[in-house]
Amino acid sequence: AEVPGELPADAAAPPPAAAPPPAVAPPPAAGEITSGSFSPTLNRSIALARVPRTAAAHVQVEIRGKLHTARIVKPPFVRHGKALISLVTGD
Repeated sequence: AEVPGELPADAAAPPPAAAPPPAVAPPPAAGEITSGSFSPTLNRSIALARVPRTAAAHVQVEIRGKLHTARIVKPPFVRHGKALISLVTGD
């Protein structure tokens, strides 16, 4: 079942193109990016995506025809100019 609302995912990849690309998780879980942009505070791309509860902590996201690894985290990403998520790569 798909999670109601939206779950954020952060990725060290370029921001999504105008049309939201699919968020691809290991089969059979798949989702959809609903919005995304570059975060200057985090110095990386962030996105909100609808993904199934069964999705892994890391997913593959297609951005402009290339697959990038993204990590599913809980919102918010930033509060009062401070990162609320770990920025360590590989966690």
